[in-house]
Amino acid sequence: MKKYNSTLSEATIEASFDPPLICIGNAKNGFSIRMGPKSSVYLDTPYVDDKIRLGVGARGSEFIFTRTTDPRAQECNVWLKKVAFPARPLGIATIVFGLLINRLFVRISNATDFVLKVPGVMFAVLGLLFLTSGGGIDEADNHIEQ
Repeated sequence: MKKYNSTLSEATIEASFDPPLICIGNAKNGFSIRMGPKSSVYLDTPYVDDKIRLGVGARGSEFIFTRTTDPRAQECNVWLKKVAFPARPLGIATIVFGLLINRLFVRISNATDFVLKVPGVMFAVLGLLFLTSGGGIDEADNHIEQ
């Protein structure tokens, strides 16, 4: 708590999160990718009842959580049951695919025209994004000194 110059009550919990899930397509035919690390935050709960929970983070961020019976709030459960691709292996595969496309287009056209290389370069850049994805909360901030 010294790190952020804040005081949290005995009602403070540590909330842990899986890496962010990026979903592409619809729940029936889509796929998902897990990007970034697992993370955790400390959250104080100065007020809670059966409908609302007020939260304060270690850095002073304020949160308001409410209960809902809206069925749309459960739509994410379909995605959670699907197997998600991990981002790093997907990044390597996407880079390799981009390089292969570039090589194929150069071989077919027997030219080095930049326009023919654009699709391969786009796949390679996308692969680099997957490969280097950090995401989540900065790991250096995960634990509060007490």
